[in-house]
Amino acid sequence: NPNKKFIITGHSLGGGVAAAINEMFHEHINDINMRCICFAPCASFSHELLESTKKWCKSYTMEGDFVPFLTFRNIVDLPQDSIPSTLRVYLKKIIKKRIQKQKYNPKLVPYDSNPFNEPPPPLNDILNDPVDMFFKPVQLYPPGECYILKLGKDNKGISIRKTKNDDYFTGFRNDLYELRHMMSFYREQVMKFCENYFDIMKIQY
Repeated sequence: NPNKKFIITGHSLGGGVAAAINEMFHEHINDINMRCICFAPCASFSHELLESTKKWCKSYTMEGDFVPFLTFRNIVDLPQDSIPSTLRVYLKKIIKKRIQKQKYNPKLVPYDSNPFNEPPPPLNDILNDPVDMFFKPVQLYPPGECYILKLGKDNKGISIRKTKNDDYFTGFRNDLYELRHMMSFYREQVMKFCENYFDIMKIQY
């Protein structure tokens, strides 16, 4: 049924899975009419892959929700005294084990060659040298065009704004709060927003 319209959705890890499935369908079925709407998806795409997801995916995250910020790279970049030492040692072991799975095969340079006789490498190659993956994990991003849901006064009403750039989730913020991530909380707030929106539309028309 090529005219069928599909919308795939998910929350948290389910949001990351939904976005990945959406990309798989678009890769294998060129004319499929499918979009993805995620709520607080986990960061699961490299920056290079992120650009392709913006064509047909939107992500909505409640302001203060910590899950889209949970990446190995963000943990590595934390100041030394920001988390207990026992937990930091444990996390470093996990991250090191994950990084060691990477394969790095640099181009061999003859021992008798003069590097000054060769043209310098392009700046982009220097900035994106894969050797960095052996010191720090690749930064991951939530999929699609990302929007922030901001609660109003006394947690009444929400406003929606687009993130300024892709780097919004590339560092922990001071206002993160674990209870903001509950699916029941998202459902309640989004339903209220939709009801209010349709009430306004009825008044106007």
